[in-house]
Amino acid sequence: MGGTLTLYFLMSYHYSLMNLTNRPGCYYPGLTFLDFPAKLEDGTQVKDKENFVVEPFVDLLKLPDMEATQFIASGSSFENLRDAHRIELTKIWR
Repeated sequence: MGGTLTLYFLMSYHYSLMNLTNRPGCYYPGLTFLDFPAKLEDGTQVKDKENFVVEPFVDLLKLPDMEATQFIASGSSFENLRDAHRIELTKIWR
């Protein structure tokens, strides 16, 4: 798989796990942390794909039985992502 397909596969895997949070008998903690790299293995920029792969998580967490869950993602963009709390970090730490 190329970098983009790997990204989609990993996002679908984490989405599936997060979707188990509200299911009886499933004990997924309802917390997901994702850190998007600046570039994928095949050299593709992630910035253009970040919103596309995060939007399903935002929609999932808006469901009434998902209020105790949290999805935290770090990346280089997330601009114009509706219904998400976005914190832009401006200081570079080294």
